[in-house]
Amino acid sequence: MKILRTLLGCFTLLLAGLDDAGAVVLNSRGEGQLLIFPYYSTAAGNSTLLTLTNYRQQPKVLRVRIAEGENAQDVRSFHVYMAPYDVWTGVLFDRGDGAAPGLTTSDASCTVPALRESTSLPQLPGGLRYVPLQDGLADAGSADPARLREGFVEVLEVASIRQPSLTASAVTPRGDRLRDCAALLAAWEAPGGYWRADPLKDLANPTGGIGGEISIVNVAAGTVFGLAPVAIDDFRVDPADQPRGSLSSVALHAQLISREPPLSMLALTDPARSIVSADVIADGRPRRLSYPAPQRAVDAVSAVLMLSRAEAVFEQDAAIGSRTSYVLTYPTRPLYTDVQYTGQQTGVAPFPARFQGRVPLDRTLGMRFNLLNRESYIEVLGGPPDDGCGFTCPPPLQARLPGTAVEVLAPGGTPDPQLGTRLHADIGYGANPLPTATNGWLQLHADRFGGQHNQLRPSLEGYSLRGLPLIGTRVITYVNDDIGGGVRANYSTALPMSGYTQCVDAQAQPCAP
Repeated sequence: MKILRTLLGCFTLLLAGLDDAGAVVLNSRGEGQLLIFPYYSTAAGNSTLLTLTNYRQQPKVLRVRIAEGENAQDVRSFHVYMAPYDVWTGVLFDRGDGAAPGLTTSDASCTVPALRESTSLPQLPGGLRYVPLQDGLADAGSADPARLREGFVEVLEVASIRQPSLTASAVTPRGDRLRDCAALLAAWEAPGGYWRADPLKDLANPTGGIGGEISIVNVAAGTVFGLAPVAIDDFRVDPADQPRGSLSSVALHAQLISREPPLSMLALTDPARSIVSADVIADGRPRRLSYPAPQRAVDAVSAVLMLSRAEAVFEQDAAIGSRTSYVLTYPTRPLYTDVQYTGQQTGVAPFPARFQGRVPLDRTLGMRFNLLNRESYIEVLGGPPDDGCGFTCPPPLQARLPGTAVEVLAPGGTPDPQLGTRLHADIGYGANPLPTATNGWLQLHADRFGGQHNQLRPSLEGYSLRGLPLIGTRVITYVNDDIGGGVRANYSTALPMSGYTQCVDAQAQPCAP
């Protein structure tokens, strides 16, 4: 009996050790260490409001990275130093033809470089300072500043701030005492500044608990649609850091460079073993997959974003003034397709081709899709979703995609005027004009690109996830001309697409239970 109790005790300790080992994971409650806001737009009269919230009592350092939509290149990065329970807001706005969009804020939370407190940045008519997004991108993409008018935003908690400390005091207002943002700038810039000598002074490992939202507003059209971020937790953790925030072993506070790489390459869950693990749901069951760090840290982030299929309903009915677009965001794509990261002239799995700018739709690889009406398989286009019809299936239809980090797909085959996108994708291309139905649902086969199965590189366990690392957002706009009294009303909604992920082994068979 004593032996049995001993064995049970050892087993319990082993399980506890596994539970304590962190793994990159999606947080369904919208809080985490890494936030990916899937779309911003300053085109077609839109402005974008970004809101960040620290839901914890511990002050934090956040790195904000604005990525343009063609190749997810950094067009503006900065740090936000947040007090406990703090909120920071900023606005991306259009500056007219030939000019890059601008970023402005009236928020008192400290930023480095300084935004609100700057005396050198250009001013808006109301007196607010703004900073233009950085154009002049050196890659195969467009040189037009209009390229910067749409993309996505990444926000990473790079460190927590120890309390009490000089830094915690500087970022936290108390009573009549305001934040001392000048002290943070001096820590980086002044001779003898303490962060110049030690960037981790007063800082500890990230502890999570950041959240936010992004809202795309068109005042003239009377529309606004809000998007919640994809929240990723346990992005950078150290199993030896108990309780979390005691050590600074995975904190990342450093002076920013002019073009910060995608934040997804910075994942780390076990620094002692140089491993980054990911907890995913594949084939309807949880799995833990591991990858070597830092070489393949991006694969852990891609793993939690992988979709074999992405699905959502649509409304495309002139009688009720409805129109649907699907925003497809691939946050990790450049780390597989841009030669500056891969060193290769071809794409790295799961992407079949390197980045070549916006590819003309008649030259793109197609992604298979199904378009169904609301009556299940009646008037199915492209074959049933389960591929069960064998030789009776009609020829598969292919969505034409421009090969960019953000793609905007419209069932009607023409760009959505509300979004004004330059990254237009088409599911009504060529000989198959679509849709024939005014409402129903779309199913994208992200694991069927160019007629071939595509999948993520194998994990250390020998498992691969089929599909693409994808965030799908369905945007529907309704235009109501029948209110009366000459009033016209517009309504918008944006919701995440649902999906499914498949796991296969080295023999392309379903992963073991």
